[in-house]
Amino acid sequence: MLSPEACYTYKRFVDKYQKYIYPLLAANLHRRYGKSSGRVIDMGTGPGYLTGELLSRIEGPIHALDINPAMHEIAYEYISTLDHRKRVIFDQADIHDLPYGSDFVDLIVSYSCYHHWENPVRAIRECYRVLKPGGKLFVIDTEPPADDWEMPLRSVIREPEYFAIIAKAFSESRTMQEVERVCRETGIPEFTISEFQFEAEDIVECIDDLGEMPEWSSGSISSPKTWILEIVKQGGL
Repeated sequence: MLSPEACYTYKRFVDKYQKYIYPLLAANLHRRYGKSSGRVIDMGTGPGYLTGELLSRIEGPIHALDINPAMHEIAYEYISTLDHRKRVIFDQADIHDLPYGSDFVDLIVSYSCYHHWENPVRAIRECYRVLKPGGKLFVIDTEPPADDWEMPLRSVIREPEYFAIIAKAFSESRTMQEVERVCRETGIPEFTISEFQFEAEDIVECIDDLGEMPEWSSGSISSPKTWILEIVKQGGL
């Protein structure tokens, strides 16, 4: 669990360096989901930006789940400014012990949270349990970076407190092979793990919402590979 100070520092980091990514994520995930309605969980909502973007694309309740009380304060402040905000339910909970019944939700999304999970086998099993048959889980995170990542990134992210966020995330990152081993251990019958990239359709859909993009988004700074885990529930474990 993060301290309130760490939560607000993370929010300021996202606002400066990563906020542009959430419209793109929502566009991509919505297209993969393939439906216009359903019950959704944003697993690890953080500042609430992905929840807000999904709110404008998918009809139905969206559960903004986070284990950190201060993150809920931050997300609530943002979500309260949006249309359809009454469809958002704020759940403080641990992914390893979700407060929902089985076959509860149509879609679960999680961005940049996998590396925080203490027991990813249990976490993925819990997500699978609460999915309805036919429901989908999408988990997105990064592989560890190349050995020479530090100096180029320091030239872009000059604030020590923000750089520390990236460095910690990179130190906890897992390869696609490691994630595959975890998924096999869960006993879930079918899953796919692949490299994640935004598509032209995502950019076209979001072009008016991207705002000013940081230097690293142009490709001038090498970034680690991003992966996506996709699971469609076929039946209970």
